[in-house]
Amino acid sequence: MPKVFVDESYDQQKIFLMCAWMARAEEWESFSDAWDRELRADKPIEYFKNHEAAVLDEQFRGWKEAERDAKVLALAKIVATYELTGFIGGIHLPNFNSIFAGSIVPKKVLRSIVTFTEPYHWGCQCIISGVLGYQDLIAKNHSEQVDFVFDNGVTALNDCIANYPKLLAVLPPKARAIAGTVIPGDDKKIVALQAADLLAGQMLQEIREGGVRHAPVEVMRKSREINYFKCLDRKPDLKNLSLINVVWATKHLEKIKKRGGDAGCGDNTPRCCPLRISDESSRERNRKAGCFYESRQRPDRLEPT
Repeated sequence: MPKVFVDESYDQQKIFLMCAWMARAEEWESFSDAWDRELRADKPIEYFKNHEAAVLDEQFRGWKEAERDAKVLALAKIVATYELTGFIGGIHLPNFNSIFAGSIVPKKVLRSIVTFTEPYHWGCQCIISGVLGYQDLIAKNHSEQVDFVFDNGVTALNDCIANYPKLLAVLPPKARAIAGTVIPGDDKKIVALQAADLLAGQMLQEIREGGVRHAPVEVMRKSREINYFKCLDRKPDLKNLSLINVVWATKHLEKIKKRGGDAGCGDNTPRCCPLRISDESSRERNRKAGCFYESRQRPDRLEPT
């Protein structure tokens, strides 16, 4: 039975990566033993996190760069030794952020309506769909269940797990037939997730450095099949976003009207701002912005509450 272990890595401005290794259960058992031995070889560490290795902190605190590089390369060689298949889903963040750029709705409110507003949401569904498609079209697996384990600690993962049945409903029947479970896992305890973290972290470093290929990535790339996906090839046409803007704006204006009425704003007021103000400078700024207050009629409503 194939099992897929997934972890993510990202640059705040440029790219979001969702990376995975897939292998059969028996292969993962042998791999895990070898990875565990390497963790404890020479300068031992309890677990591997690429970020800790990159900044020489936590498990790598006090290490020299050459020692760190040797350990990372040794772990990459463990990956190269076993029959693992890699998957990388990428999202260009400027392109992704442009999707919601036209929204006037606060992101917290928008998320309560749309839910899938984070790159993680899209990357998670991309990897699941891509792996199942690979199993159907390339591996010709039409009978064995494929299970997924994602690194835990990400709130968006809960959204993806909850949405999993809906995702399956739109997948091709052959992919849906082999779709197994999607669960979280602890990357400090599950070495297969550490391997996914290694792939994600090293690939992100390569992208950040403009394509400079370091030894760990080269070792894995030359020995293992790695499949690449564009999780957001082009900006989708979110026609519903305009409708959401209209609905939210209408509701927001209704609240403003109600609050404005409480503030004593009459029907003849050219523009009514429901802010409660008391200092002269604030009143002057709002007057220049075209906001008018009937402060003479209801001065008590303009004081802080």
